[in-house]
Amino acid sequence: MAAITLVSGRILMNTYESSVAEARFELMPAHRLQTVLREAEHLAYLYAIQGDRSVPSRFKEIGETVNREFQQLTENTLRFDSVKHAHSNVSISETVAAWQTAQAAALHMFQFSPSTTEAIDGLKRAHATIDPVYDAISEFHRGSMEDLQKRLQDAHSIADQAYAAILGAILIGIVVLIAMGLVVGRSVLQPLVELQGAARKLGEKDFTHRVKLSNTRDELGQLGRAFNIAAATLQRLYGELERRSTHDGLTGAFNRAGFDARLSAECKSADRHKRSLSLLMVDIDFFKRVNDTHGHQTGDQVLQTLVRLMNETIRPGDILARYGGEEFIIILPETDEGGAMAMAERVRGTVEGYSFNCPIGVNIGVTVSIGCANRRAHAMASEDLVKAADAALYQAKKTGRNRVVSARELSAEGAPEPEMAAA
Repeated sequence: MAAITLVSGRILMNTYESSVAEARFELMPAHRLQTVLREAEHLAYLYAIQGDRSVPSRFKEIGETVNREFQQLTENTLRFDSVKHAHSNVSISETVAAWQTAQAAALHMFQFSPSTTEAIDGLKRAHATIDPVYDAISEFHRGSMEDLQKRLQDAHSIADQAYAAILGAILIGIVVLIAMGLVVGRSVLQPLVELQGAARKLGEKDFTHRVKLSNTRDELGQLGRAFNIAAATLQRLYGELERRSTHDGLTGAFNRAGFDARLSAECKSADRHKRSLSLLMVDIDFFKRVNDTHGHQTGDQVLQTLVRLMNETIRPGDILARYGGEEFIIILPETDEGGAMAMAERVRGTVEGYSFNCPIGVNIGVTVSIGCANRRAHAMASEDLVKAADAALYQAKKTGRNRVVSARELSAEGAPEPEMAAA
């Protein structure tokens, strides 16, 4: 079917291109000759009747144009001489000779003064010689159009034959397909349905689905095995991508986006169960000195170690996130203010008592300041809870660092200054 389609299409294209090429080379010179011959005739009229003395030079240019078009028409006729034209009864050479006679008659007319009796008589003689040339060219053009129409009809005939051949090939192909379907349908259809279902599961991001085929030796079985390998790889990569989208790359704690999502979910859960929720905002004291003194590699190691210490200190259900830079935040579900303050003090003491190892072999001590905020069910929005913990952290840093301050204490003493303390 494909071969027949290609061959038929090529035949159609060759026929059409041939017709277009011949029409272009034959019809265009004939069409232009009709135009310039009428213009030459009109110039003779302007000279003999209206006395336009610029006509002789203009007629000379027209004559050169006519000669060029006749030469082009002659070359085209020779080029397509192997084709039997409908206009073969028109002799181009005789028409050229007639034009030369008409051109001589017009040039003879220009020897007389314009608007004179001799010029008018010359105009009549010129008209009598130009008109046959024009008629011959018109006949040539008409014959060319008829010939082009015939060639296009031939092209349609070939196209009809090609369509019939294609239709026959399609019918044969349908019969063959039906026969093949009866023979191998059962062994092919079931695996294809299984693969289709697996692809749909994959599109739904269900990377746990695996293809199960009874025959794993044929091509479809190999495809199913390859699909299972690809699904397992995608499952691993998608899980890693999901983790990276919500976790900090350096410390492994939740990042800002992961924290925002978890805090919103925990607030809704606390409201639904009418339970308390607390938040600890932790900031490393003078962390910039660690980077400046011991290098950023040491600073990164301190951050990683601090996250490990806090994860070991907080409860399994608590949520630790890196809020930004050296600032961390801990969500304490189902925790009142007293429990949150106790947890904050435990974290602070753990960090204070730990000796951090530097890559250069020097141990350094690090302390943290912690702001604590508590939220009763439906008491405040999540962003207000963060602001309260941040204000408490600011007060802890302002009053000496390495301490824990509760947001409730601030509400009694008055709000702190809006700017943060230096790191």
